[in-house]
Amino acid sequence: PYILAQSAVAVSGAADTAENTLATLTVEGRALGPNGTLCILSRWTYTNSSNNKTLRVRFSGASGTIFTSKIVNTSVATLTISLISNVNANNSQRGSELSGAVGATSGSATATAAVDTTVDTTLVITGQKVTGTETLTLDGYTVLLLYGA
Repeated sequence: PYILAQSAVAVSGAADTAENTLATLTVEGRALGPNGTLCILSRWTYTNSSNNKTLRVRFSGASGTIFTSKIVNTSVATLTISLISNVNANNSQRGSELSGAVGATSGSATATAAVDTTVDTTLVITGQKVTGTETLTLDGYTVLLLYGA
């Protein structure tokens, strides 16, 4: 396993309601192997209100498959952990996320994709708010790559 990318530099979403790209990372072709896994840890802070904020991790570009889609509101911080694994082939992925506000956890259903990981692709971390005047900040992330033959 090795660290594919990490940052502790906070990146805030724009003052709008669009899905804002906060980080884009390249996963080099053949880096995963047919049974490899990406482990994405992302730390977030945001306005404590009843308005929804959606945290996402997408695989294969800004419109790629969503492996994390966590809605947060009446808390101030969340850590998400996303796993994306090749399933005995370089073009078949399964994954899920585990996330929660500080002091609480929740999970979501397994996502699937058919991305060719023998060529470069991207991992995209985004955030979206229903109220543009609120804040949503990706405080940092760490992406681990575990090669699997």
